Amino acid sequence: MVAVLVVDDHESFLTFIEQGLTRHGYHPVVARSGAEALRLLDSVPVEIVVTDVIMPGMDGIELLREIRTRHPELPVIAMTGAGDGLRYPVTTLMHVLGARAVLAKPFVTATLIAAVDECRKPA
Repeated sequence: MVAVLVVDDHESFLTFIEQGLTRHGYHPVVARSGAEALRLLDSVPVEIVVTDVIMPGMDGIELLREIRTRHPELPVIAMTGAGDGLRYPVTTLMHVLGARAVLAKPFVTATLIAAVDECRKPA
């Protein structure tokens, strides 16, 4: 079973993603912060990371940078509710930093599963 690390500071959204991944045959590993995600990456083998961008403490941007340093080939999917009205569009930034996909919150389970399935294919 493919382990997917899911990082989000909102409990209800974590539950939504966890249930969707489980129903589609994935094994979700849950972290509630970027720092917790890095600790898990050091101890739990995962094949894909799905992370929120906007989180307190270490945000998804910092987390993605650190993942690229420690695990350069690990596929990352970013999720964000932030619009592109920011100074530098979040979607563009996450792609530049190496995210394989950026999902706009809220999204349906099928969108998440399609992105996760795509990450299982060679880049």
